[in-house]
Amino acid sequence: MKKVIDSLPKKTPAERSAMRENARKMAESGDAKKSEQAEAFLAALDQYETDLAAVEYDHLSSLDEVGKIKEAFTRVPPTDTQVNLIKVIAETPGGTAGQLSSALRWEGLTWQMHFGMMAKDRQAYLWPAPPSEHRKQPSGEAATFYCGLLTTYDKKTSGFTLKPEARAAFVALGLIK
Repeated sequence: MKKVIDSLPKKTPAERSAMRENARKMAESGDAKKSEQAEAFLAALDQYETDLAAVEYDHLSSLDEVGKIKEAFTRVPPTDTQVNLIKVIAETPGGTAGQLSSALRWEGLTWQMHFGMMAKDRQAYLWPAPPSEHRKQPSGEAATFYCGLLTTYDKKTSGFTLKPEARAAFVALGLIK
């Protein structure tokens, strides 16, 4: 059991999740010895992940906004499509969602939807997304404006521009020039 617990730092989150699921099954197996071992492992895994979360929080808290964006896009690398989303806004500051979509040969507001999802997928490494000033949830509350994590939005022109810290991070990552 000690070997398995000692191996946790070398395991990916997906591997730890599979280990957790296996231990839960073992705990429910009806075998008292296996159940006891599984419960001990689950307690050790919970403690490891709690400690890991604290370290992660401390690390992310120590970073400035550029550092957080770099960390987010390093931990969750952008797809080719996402790199294109970043490039098109970098090359078209102030572009509307329609213009940015057209530059990618897409229609409508597709750019905004994909860019927002890209930002949402990395929000855990960044900061809370601002509320939308234009869209509401069914409850009447403001929807979340995920594009606002990395862009500024000009209400008068309906244009999007990369925030300076996002531009600096993307340049440092080699995603744009």
